[in-house]
Amino acid sequence: MKEKILKYAIDKAKRNRFIQNIFEQPLDLNAFPKNGSFKDSFGNEFDLLQGLRSKLKPGWENIFKQDGKSFNKSPDRIEQIARNGRIAVERIKPIANVYLSGLKDKSILEIGCHAGGTSYAFAEEGVASITGTEFSGYKIESMETKAIEESELEQVNDNLKELRELVAGKFHEKSNISFVDDDICNSKLEKGKFDLICSWDVLEHLHDPLGAFQNVHSLLSDDGVAIHDYNPFFSIIGGHSPCTIDFPWGHVILNEEDFERFNSEKQADRSDLAMSFYRNGINRMTLKKLHEHSEEANLELLSVVTFPKEQYIRMMTDKILKLASNNYPSCELNDLVSQRVIVIQKKKKIPK
Repeated sequence: MKEKILKYAIDKAKRNRFIQNIFEQPLDLNAFPKNGSFKDSFGNEFDLLQGLRSKLKPGWENIFKQDGKSFNKSPDRIEQIARNGRIAVERIKPIANVYLSGLKDKSILEIGCHAGGTSYAFAEEGVASITGTEFSGYKIESMETKAIEESELEQVNDNLKELRELVAGKFHEKSNISFVDDDICNSKLEKGKFDLICSWDVLEHLHDPLGAFQNVHSLLSDDGVAIHDYNPFFSIIGGHSPCTIDFPWGHVILNEEDFERFNSEKQADRSDLAMSFYRNGINRMTLKKLHEHSEEANLELLSVVTFPKEQYIRMMTDKILKLASNNYPSCELNDLVSQRVIVIQKKKKIPK
């Protein structure tokens, strides 16, 4: 009874416009203590706001303690992975119902499956098969500047295998799952096999988005659908933990030369990792480029659902938009204020 009362109160609060306005108020940048400033090569000066980074990306410091080869295997983390996997599948089921008549008996590919929580959750939905892929080379390349050694790739794969075995203990159905080390940009998987290809927080990391979409086309069955949910580079937190800095949209409005100088001057101890991720870990695919790449790959865009935050719309200025578009000409307002994007693609049949 208490849970029902609490749920009712929360649902009612969510519908209350006054409360919504409180949560969607722009961040009061004047409330953050100023910790110096940074001037770009064009003379634009930006106040460095102490605590802003933690407000935007809580726990951002932790990324600088990781090496890309080892993973948290604590019981709490395993439980969280399993829970998040089930949530992800529940979110995608309505879309699959609309475009695929459900998940049952479908052959599914999950790109960037990592620990396998979502793959295991799919397996419990009566699917015919689920293939989870992870590109181990990316995990190291995005976090290091030196060449990757074979022993490092083996370490990543061994740690992922151990992590997945722990996650598997939280699920009942495991017989129809396989895990493969595969780069979707250069995929070696069987063509025409998958009824559904899906990914979460992958599109922004593709080193070759067009190549990836071309492979999605070749891997999909004739009536197959691809569904992606991602956090674009251009959003206020799109730099992710390594590249979100001390003023709003800093990773977007600084060009590469100024971003590198910011890191060397303001956080020299983190500069190498931040720049490696900036260059190798995250792409610059705008919504316009997303449309262009999909068209070129013969993928029909059934829908592109953006999730703009009113809070960020209220924080936008003409200066931010101008600087962003100077660096990235195809960048528009929707790119900057949308924290998440869901993309639904269908395979076009290529005339013989």
